[in-house]
Amino acid sequence: MAIIGRESWADITMPMAQVSSRHALVEPAGAGRYRFVDLGSSNGVYINGERVSEGLASIHDDVRLGSAPFDWNVNIAKLQAEERGPRGLTVGREPGNDVVISDQRVSARHARVVPQGSSLLIRDLGSSNGILVNGRPVATAVVSKGDSVFFGSMPIDLFGLLAARGAIGAIPPAAAPPRPQEPQPVSQHPLPHVPVAPADRKPRNSANSRTWLVAAAVVVAVLVGGGLAFVFATRQEVIKKCENCGTELFRREAYFYNASDVRREADQQRWCSKCANEMIPVKKCEKCGEDIMGRRADVMGNTAAGEAAKQQKWCAKCGDEPVTYYRRELCQFCKRVIREVAMSAPRKTEPKDVEVQAGYCSSACRLQATAEETGKGVKDTVDNLLNKLTR
Repeated sequence: MAIIGRESWADITMPMAQVSSRHALVEPAGAGRYRFVDLGSSNGVYINGERVSEGLASIHDDVRLGSAPFDWNVNIAKLQAEERGPRGLTVGREPGNDVVISDQRVSARHARVVPQGSSLLIRDLGSSNGILVNGRPVATAVVSKGDSVFFGSMPIDLFGLLAARGAIGAIPPAAAPPRPQEPQPVSQHPLPHVPVAPADRKPRNSANSRTWLVAAAVVVAVLVGGGLAFVFATRQEVIKKCENCGTELFRREAYFYNASDVRREADQQRWCSKCANEMIPVKKCEKCGEDIMGRRADVMGNTAAGEAAKQQKWCAKCGDEPVTYYRRELCQFCKRVIREVAMSAPRKTEPKDVEVQAGYCSSACRLQATAEETGKGVKDTVDNLLNKLTR
């Protein structure tokens, strides 16, 4: 399982403008195939030219993120390493996960957790509210016992949760501190007295003490301010419900960046991530009558991709089906068909018959055409002479 995105923290980085920061999830599906899942990207995931929210592909299929091709030759080693490695446990809200957490702040398929000795490897599976480890949003992180883990704004005790469900064994407790040694009996023989010269006692530097106090106060202020900022940055509120399934949509109150743009984008959201990426019928194919599908957010949101889907006349199968059209060569004089050639092209290109003038069908037509051209030339010459004489 690997996250594909534009940023450097992604497992597979594709630094193209058409690739979103967290674009898609890819994981082994067995038999040499891999499952690609769209994580709510702007430009979508395409397998063999068809946009999908989730689909299977092999190294022989054409996979594109937006218009950027997925390079199998470069990324196959990472995917095969993922396939050989441990799959771990999935954590989410839906019953199909290994560990189920019934909370609206947890996505249907939120994260994957892989035990690694006394620690856990956690990976975000494209959740809506993200994962915070020690106050920092992460896509992949190694978590030790005692680390702070949040799914959105919900605190999660992964070690206790997985141990309670029997997913992992209990983490061994920390080693006990060494037992202090018993004091040795003092010798009964007195030590000889050695006179020591009194040392000069240096006065305490009050300036250094004040510097340390100021530095400690600054550190405490930074920690307190950071904690308050983290609380406000991760606070969420319900703004509306999904128009399709009724799931509550959250808006994160952020103060470290342009919050007005974030709020405006959240207020314009109409569906949850699952419903927005769901494929819905747009119209019927004019040939076979099957539904032409489109992404809900594109079709009902009147985006360019949605308008393109509404203008389609045929489904993918009928659009690629070859149709026959004719190229006809006509006589320049009598317009009779000299030769007709049958040609084929995909139906989606809407081919039409073509007529071109290509010589004469017989010598008679050639002579008549020459005579007409000669007579026209003589007539034009006579007309020019008459015009000059009448001036």
